[in-house]
Amino acid sequence: MQIYTKFIFDQSHVSCYCIYICISLSWQELVTIDTGYENSDRLGFDVALSGNANIMAVGAHGANSGGATDAGLVRLYGKNGTDWNVSQQINGPAGPNGRFGYSLDLSHDGSTLAIGVVHGAVYIYDLNNVTSVYDWLHTTADIDAQEVCVSGDGSTVGVTSTSSIGASIFVRNGNGFQQRGLTFTDYGSNYNGIALSYDGNMVIVIGPLIMVVWVCFSGGMTMVMDPWCGCRWDRILQAMLLVTI
Repeated sequence: MQIYTKFIFDQSHVSCYCIYICISLSWQELVTIDTGYENSDRLGFDVALSGNANIMAVGAHGANSGGATDAGLVRLYGKNGTDWNVSQQINGPAGPNGRFGYSLDLSHDGSTLAIGVVHGAVYIYDLNNVTSVYDWLHTTADIDAQEVCVSGDGSTVGVTSTSSIGASIFVRNGNGFQQRGLTFTDYGSNYNGIALSYDGNMVIVIGPLIMVVWVCFSGGMTMVMDPWCGCRWDRILQAMLLVTI
């Protein structure tokens, strides 16, 4: 029997959210968590679940935190049997109206956490195996962050922009992260999406009505040069997205 889990934010109950488990292709409610938050806190606007379903991250980018209005916060939950308990709360470091937690993602094992500040930077955290809490690791420049994704192995973070900056890729470099290659200025801007492969060497970036797949390797026609590793991001697929209303 295969068991899968999914997370659902219950809009009809703004102060709680539900976790469901799939047993024999039938979704059954596993637990409901009462948070005490209001709808204006935007709890659950973005959520992430580790691949092993042991760690859950929930953003509330409209919540007040650290004495600052709309600073935003992210709550981390750990699974204990069928219960989910708060393991950590990360308050928005960007101050009033920072809206920390607008976007977030976890690596497959939950060891790497990336959190975006809308119209701002991305904060990257590593799970401390001794204390079992997330320690700050790196903050990007202000890149008008919108959508954030983390590769399965935690080595790469991809970010799209709310402006014309485009998509940016960051890779782990020692005790921090460094931008990999140039910004995809023609794609991943103005509220578009991004996804990474498990090892971070392939990225899907959405532009206006266009989906583009890029792969990083040495050789082939240069589309975006990557001076950090001497490799190139090459476009291997471009497809028009047809939307019917």
